[in-house]
Amino acid sequence: MRAVKIAPAVALAGIAALSIVGIRRLPAQPAARPTAPAPPSAARPKGRVWFGFRQGAREETPQGAINTCRGNAVFLFTRKSLPPDVRTKELIDFGLKDDDSRLTTDLATFNERTQIAASPGKLKLEDEYNTVTGNTGTAFYKTKEAKIRGDVVMVARPREENQNAPSDASQRRFDSPVTLTCQKVDYNWRTRIALASERLTIKQKDMTVTADRAVYDGRKEMILLEGNVLYVRTNGERGKTPKATIYYTKGKERFLTEQLSGQYPVDEEEIEREEGAPPGNLPPSSPPAATPSPERPEGVPPR
Repeated sequence: MRAVKIAPAVALAGIAALSIVGIRRLPAQPAARPTAPAPPSAARPKGRVWFGFRQGAREETPQGAINTCRGNAVFLFTRKSLPPDVRTKELIDFGLKDDDSRLTTDLATFNERTQIAASPGKLKLEDEYNTVTGNTGTAFYKTKEAKIRGDVVMVARPREENQNAPSDASQRRFDSPVTLTCQKVDYNWRTRIALASERLTIKQKDMTVTADRAVYDGRKEMILLEGNVLYVRTNGERGKTPKATIYYTKGKERFLTEQLSGQYPVDEEEIEREEGAPPGNLPPSSPPAATPSPERPEGVPPR
């Protein structure tokens, strides 16, 4: 259901809302004990894609109606209700929560039947905690997935802390963002899981890691890395391992490895403080004192 109909081949600024329809098969119930349907208020609200743009056109094709959006195109997926006359700026400023997502780009097409938005140029995809940018991308709204390609940058934003929670509770989150760069990301903004590969680099706090591929899990706040994992810290520590896991929850940051080989810098001054002066800096030893000869009695000539 569209709030505003877009006329074919007519350039206009507008907003449209499309319902995402899901089909659910209910298990069979015994005839003697039928189950009453759940009240409408208990049903999960349907998601809608709201989009705004400066100029657009709509074309009927055998593959479905295609909307072409040009100039500051915004695609907002949310389950919340919005007014039919919502403006593009309101879509841009909309606060993202739960499985909300927002895609912004200069040019995109949206297929009403398949509910797929495709952008041939630079784009930005955002959800509540993550931002992904790239050179091209496609968003699949039925499955909440996005495929982003070319110079991809993914930033995991810090989550707000619950000051009333215990220091070791899951409500207290990391305070340093994780930045992932690569050439290919497949991201599901509902599960918060991303598959990243090709020229992969991860930076977090004082550590930089490269690998062949990674699985990012935003809900568990962890990143699994595989294949030629190399890491280096600002203090000079470095190493190589086939697999590694980064945990970045605040206060529980860990970097776990398998079959690690590498090097660690040695603070020689610290060794001096702990063990005293190291070998090589000891004061020169004095020759042993000569044993005095016993005195001779008077009148006894020396031997």
